[in-house]
Amino acid sequence: MYKRYLCLAALALSICGSAFAVDTACIQAAEAQVPIWKSQGKTQEEVETLLEKAVLQCGGASPSLAAYAASANFDLSRFARQFMAHALPAVQYVMLSRDRGRKLRRAVKDPAWVQAWLLGDADQDMVPDSLDKCPGTPETTPTTDTGCPSTTEPPKMPTEDQIKFVFSHASFTVDPQCTGPLPGVAQPIKAGTEFPFPNFLIGLYHPNNQPAGCTLFYEIQIQFSDRKSAAVPPTTTLGVVFAREESTNTSASGNIFQIFKLKPTDSGPRKLMLDTATQYRDKTIKVRVMNGAGLSSGWSAPIKYEKPFFVDLQVQ
Repeated sequence: MYKRYLCLAALALSICGSAFAVDTACIQAAEAQVPIWKSQGKTQEEVETLLEKAVLQCGGASPSLAAYAASANFDLSRFARQFMAHALPAVQYVMLSRDRGRKLRRAVKDPAWVQAWLLGDADQDMVPDSLDKCPGTPETTPTTDTGCPSTTEPPKMPTEDQIKFVFSHASFTVDPQCTGPLPGVAQPIKAGTEFPFPNFLIGLYHPNNQPAGCTLFYEIQIQFSDRKSAAVPPTTTLGVVFAREESTNTSASGNIFQIFKLKPTDSGPRKLMLDTATQYRDKTIKVRVMNGAGLSSGWSAPIKYEKPFFVDLQVQ
């Protein structure tokens, strides 16, 4: 399964072609991490995200491109889950998959596109706000590179049953307990070092409106700024994904205030974010939530947090 996933991740970003020189040994080392991540209790979604980002870094992707790719692939996973849950027609799923793939290929070739996207993408179509001529398009609408609804004719495609057959042989699953409404919007609160320990914590509010047992994933994106040294870029944007059960807040109100922890023993994107956090003073945080059926209410409004340390809020 993971070998197939590696190939899909590579093809999506054209790193099997001339865009990147792929380090085979690096990819093999990344694949060797899979059983380790599993032994650490990481979810299937986390393992796939860690593996995907490791492949990107093996191909020489910058942190900014990795952030763009992570968001696009978060969308691809979300659309696939919606399709498997009968919430998205097959033709629309295929069009959206091609849409994200095309934009990923542009991101590989156009660093300015990625940098503009990091400054804002309000309607979440992977088109930077500064280049979006049709703001406010619905989230499941394929768009052109100028953000307007695509007029491309649907391609010739396999039947819905054939697509689902492929998914079933790739171990793709949809949580049958996620039959409720869209997840509520999460609100980031703060992120900082867990004094006096070397961990890095991220805190957010998310009133859980999902049925009991429904799987929830949090994609957290942080733009680091106000660098401590000229040896690092002026800003760096990174993303990580956590499953809800990884929250360290076990209080009675733990279903509202989530605390996620990055540790020195982590690897992949989590370790990269932990190390990067020590090199900057300010953090701008946003988050979006996806349930096990692929439904998401979209990105939160970003908040800026300038304090270096994380002190637990008094949760009522």
